[in-house]
Amino acid sequence: ATFYFDIYIGKYRIKLYRKDYEENLLKDITEKDYKDLTFKKNSWQDLYTHINLNYIDPINYKKNSIYATNDAIRNMVKQDKIQEINFLCIQDKQLAINVMSREYKKYCMPFAELTFKISSDSEISVFDTFNFSNKKLNINKMVCRIIEISADETDGGYYEIKAIEDIYSLTDYTLKINNEVEISQI
Repeated sequence: ATFYFDIYIGKYRIKLYRKDYEENLLKDITEKDYKDLTFKKNSWQDLYTHINLNYIDPINYKKNSIYATNDAIRNMVKQDKIQEINFLCIQDKQLAINVMSREYKKYCMPFAELTFKISSDSEISVFDTFNFSNKKLNINKMVCRIIEISADETDGGYYEIKAIEDIYSLTDYTLKINNEVEISQI
């Protein structure tokens, strides 16, 4: 979640980070809407090959854990890179699997990061999602989420936007948990 001041309504807001959108209804942002684009796609070496999710059952206070491995990255980089994640109060294994699915995408998939300037007349807020397109980069309607907005001191009338590819929109993966539960999204 994020806590921010919404300049359009003049109040502080809390916005949860979740898939709360329909991709076909998102605002489209194309080359005509922005300038000074910087685009970066995470490299395979930046990704983790193994995720351990530890959680405490709140009823019997027993520590449980599940893990997921990305064999494609492991085979490509020829080494293990392990991420330990601890969550309190996950009530059951199914909820742990749901959390693992999100964390797996976050740590094991190469998502994009971008910055650009957009007119300050645009009604946008932190954590808003949008469809990003750029013909030169061959990107068409990549779902992105705004993570930071700042005023551009050197170029009045523009906001500087930092955004990332939204992890909830990533597809084409198979998640194997503890070598038994398999989730495919293609």
